[in-house]
Amino acid sequence: LGKLLHEGHHYFIFDFEGLNALDSQGIGFFISALREIRTRNGRMVLIRVDAKFAALFELTLLNRVFEMFTDLETAKKSFGPVKDKEPV
Repeated sequence: LGKLLHEGHHYFIFDFEGLNALDSQGIGFFISALREIRTRNGRMVLIRVDAKFAALFELTLLNRVFEMFTDLETAKKSFGPVKDKEPV
């Protein structure tokens, strides 16, 4: 992530498809990533978050912190016109 930020990327899409488990370390990673991206005026979204992870995000109120989309195309459109680099 640090390398991508250093290269000038500001927009990130994390795809949860195929993710089987998410523990406290994983949640911590996403929170840290979001914090780092926002400090650089970037934006991060999650896509294809299945029901069990969506329930976890709701239970922990992280659904208020993370933007979630059902598919890649909708997530990309949510960024609007991108002036620098495409979302990664």
